[in-house]
Amino acid sequence: MSKTGIDISTYQKNINYDEACKHIDFCIIRVGYGVSYLPDSQRDKEFDNHYNGFKGKLPLGAYYYAYGTSYDTGRKEAENCLSYMGDKQFEMPIYYDMEENRNTKEAGQGFVDRIREAGLKAGIYASSSFFRSKDLGSINCDSVWIAQYGSNNGNIPTSKPTIPFDLWQYTSKGYVEGIGSNIDMDIQENDVPSPTPSPEPTPKPSGNDTIKGIQQWLNDNYNTGIAVDGFYGSQTKKALVKALQTEFNRQFGTRLAVDGIFGDQSKNACRNIKQGAKGNITRIIQSMLYCKGYDTNGIEGIFGQATDGAVRRFQANSGLNADGVVGKLTFAKLFEWWYNIQEYSFIHNKALIRLKWCKKTSLFLFFYKKYWQCKNFNI
Repeated sequence: MSKTGIDISTYQKNINYDEACKHIDFCIIRVGYGVSYLPDSQRDKEFDNHYNGFKGKLPLGAYYYAYGTSYDTGRKEAENCLSYMGDKQFEMPIYYDMEENRNTKEAGQGFVDRIREAGLKAGIYASSSFFRSKDLGSINCDSVWIAQYGSNNGNIPTSKPTIPFDLWQYTSKGYVEGIGSNIDMDIQENDVPSPTPSPEPTPKPSGNDTIKGIQQWLNDNYNTGIAVDGFYGSQTKKALVKALQTEFNRQFGTRLAVDGIFGDQSKNACRNIKQGAKGNITRIIQSMLYCKGYDTNGIEGIFGQATDGAVRRFQANSGLNADGVVGKLTFAKLFEWWYNIQEYSFIHNKALIRLKWCKKTSLFLFFYKKYWQCKNFNI
């Protein structure tokens, strides 16, 4: 017999938990999202309230919103999730919520493996189309949670997902007494596994052969000394930046520091690279595109039609003009200039202090703005 439940996050506040429990059979609560570099910065603000409100009244599960792009980043997000969960107990699995185009099945496996190592059951959440396009069915996990809405009018669609599932999120416009409207509603058709100790996690994948070739080429030509393991991570990215800086110096006499940090000076040294170009700079561009999921149909240093198409897709997905020309803005996005800045704000002596953490340079950026009417200020 199927059961009906909900999944909730910081967007649901002031819940009458006792009333809500009369109308649902289970609840899955968002723990947080991404990788944290400051304590509790990416913990869901309502996580504790929701957990304490429902605990002991109905079965609970948890989910963590994914930004992971590799096996290692998936594991890091699982570490963050476990840290935020602390000693809280759940009767249902911990799910990895995969919705970002950057997400990969390797990241999903990394998250699942780390959660299992903690003695918990782990599952994957995704829409039907995303699940298929990213080959998430190849992930060795304990439970599958599929989102498929149909008309998304709050009612259960007549057509079920064709992907085998344990949980089905069928609308984002449900209604539950004690909570209100526009709630994600779910059906549980199978008994989902409870978080008891799991078998040994899946062995770490052997890596991508094309990325291994990129890493070997970097070592042979730029003496970067990185591991040839087929996984794109911070060391491979830094090596690609060093290679780019080296080529700028060789070809354009820019005198950049070959430090693997793509900052202002590297950005200003960029030249426009487009279809018809040949050489190592093109090969470095192709390598970075491939590592970010944009296939150039070969990494040989020839800027042909396939590379032009990959550049245009990357530009479109990055909010840039999709003209196929790798200029300063595209280089900056591709090599992540001042990327992934997290912001924290607080008030001191009637002034707004903005503190930004930039992963790229491991620096804090401070922004100071005088203000007098707190109620009228929007961050």
